[in-house]
Amino acid sequence: MRWFDVRWCFLLCVLVWVDVGALRSVVYAQDRGGSLADNMEFSGYLQGSLFRIRSTFPEPLGKKHWTEGRLLYRARLAVDITPNLTLQVESRTRIFAGDLVKELPGYASALGDDPGWVDLSTVWTERTNWFMISDLDRLFAEWDRGDWNVRVGRQRINWGMGLISQPHDLFNLYSFYDLDYPERPGSDAVRVRRFVGSQSRVEVAFRPGVDREDAVAAFLFGTTWRHTDWQLTGGVYRERLAAGLGMATDVKGVGMKAESMFYWGTAGVAGPGGLVDFRDGSGDDFNAVIALSAEYMFDSGVFWVAEFLFNQDGKREEFQVLSSIPAPDNPSFTQTQWTSVWSYPFTMVLSGSLSAGWYPGENAVYVSPGVSFSLSNRADWQVAGQFFAGAEGSIFEDAGSVLFTALRWYY
Repeated sequence: MRWFDVRWCFLLCVLVWVDVGALRSVVYAQDRGGSLADNMEFSGYLQGSLFRIRSTFPEPLGKKHWTEGRLLYRARLAVDITPNLTLQVESRTRIFAGDLVKELPGYASALGDDPGWVDLSTVWTERTNWFMISDLDRLFAEWDRGDWNVRVGRQRINWGMGLISQPHDLFNLYSFYDLDYPERPGSDAVRVRRFVGSQSRVEVAFRPGVDREDAVAAFLFGTTWRHTDWQLTGGVYRERLAAGLGMATDVKGVGMKAESMFYWGTAGVAGPGGLVDFRDGSGDDFNAVIALSAEYMFDSGVFWVAEFLFNQDGKREEFQVLSSIPAPDNPSFTQTQWTSVWSYPFTMVLSGSLSAGWYPGENAVYVSPGVSFSLSNRADWQVAGQFFAGAEGSIFEDAGSVLFTALRWYY
């Protein structure tokens, strides 16, 4: 069951953010040391972007081209209440306009559906060809003292070790195919971290769900042994028992990583007392997710990452650009996939990247080139594309392509 109307919180945050500049000036005028102002950090950016999408959507849309424009305002406010306690709020307000708004039923409501325990999203206005939506994707208090660190609220819990797939991210797995969300989503959770010595740590986290079967509770133990980082993870993910092991090491300058996660039980199916029921009988009670990767920085400045991902249950009936979101216990569209990413800084202000994927089970490939240009120390321009191609009968056969460009100004 959800509670809390986010609108009053947004209004409060807007008032705070608008007055931060004035508050800083007043504080500095009254206190030349600026001690209070130094305890506040306000930042963000304004972005305008344009999408050109070619894909096949369910009827009545069918297969065609769409153009969509977006305006994004992101704000971040962090306040040090005490030397050990920090409050942080981050929001994004987006305006969507274009073909999809006019032709895709329920587009605004789908984007405004907050999957968290607390509903922190709202659709401010919806018109025939545009709508405006806001959400708080960070809202947490953090207490840090000595070897202890505690966070409560909407946050990111980053447990994955890989740069492409991250099987250990049980709380808020991100989509590798998302072009327009570098901050990645957060989870409504409580996380406690304890450092043990100089090379080990223990973390425990809990994310309540809107319904009981959506809850996630897990632990992580990480340590360094014989020049290798080791990580053990376990817990309950949506009523499925989960356990995994990960490692990261260096072999003659090549970074090598292995990350695994194993699941028992069927998501959303609980036995007596809420315990996992292993007698589901569906034949899909067990799943294994294993990612093996290598990364290397060449003398020329080229950075390369390659990964092989095995997902035993990796099979989807359909794939749609911009709307296919992976889950930790089923993070891929095929049982096996190979992915490689190359990036290179051509100059101090111009950099490029190329991502490519191969899906053997679907006889399909994925290519995503990108270029980023720094216009100044406060502005940059980005151009990227995504192209999918698959054999006849493949879920990628009509996946299509996305062209994306964005102009961003930081403050």
